[in-house]
Amino acid sequence: SDSTDEIKVQKKCRKTDAAFYSFMSMTTEGEEVGNGVLTVSSGFEGIDTELHLAIKSGYIVINSLDDGMNVNKDDVSVLAIEGGSITINAALGSEGDGIDSNGFVRIDGGVLNVNGIRVPDNAVDSYSGVYYNEGIVNIDGLSQDLEPGSVQGAIGNVGPEVFVDRT
Repeated sequence: SDSTDEIKVQKKCRKTDAAFYSFMSMTTEGEEVGNGVLTVSSGFEGIDTELHLAIKSGYIVINSLDDGMNVNKDDVSVLAIEGGSITINAALGSEGDGIDSNGFVRIDGGVLNVNGIRVPDNAVDSYSGVYYNEGIVNIDGLSQDLEPGSVQGAIGNVGPEVFVDRT
């Protein structure tokens, strides 16, 4: 078997498949606004939580073979980007989204750079919707023209997008 098959088998055997993992909610912010630095390199997912993830400030760089950031609780989890600068180099293996939420994604500020996503994955993927209010979103160096107050199923999708509005 090749190394890709081995990675897939390992992923199925482990629940905690991220370099930075929590069963509870997580919040990241710099010690003083904007000056903290977190670099995550992972053979699986980068940052993963079972509940919520809030990025308030600081600088985050994620290099992962699979999803860069992931929140897991179906229709409950929220991944909120409120500020800071995030660079995600995801899907360095065979698959992966930049951000993957089984709940919601809310972008209220900051800078999000996502690189390296391939078919059929997305730069930002959400089961319950991506809510964009403000901030900068760049995918592979290209700025995304997002309307404040908009909701979509995914941002920067390179595969077929399916979004069911369940409201």
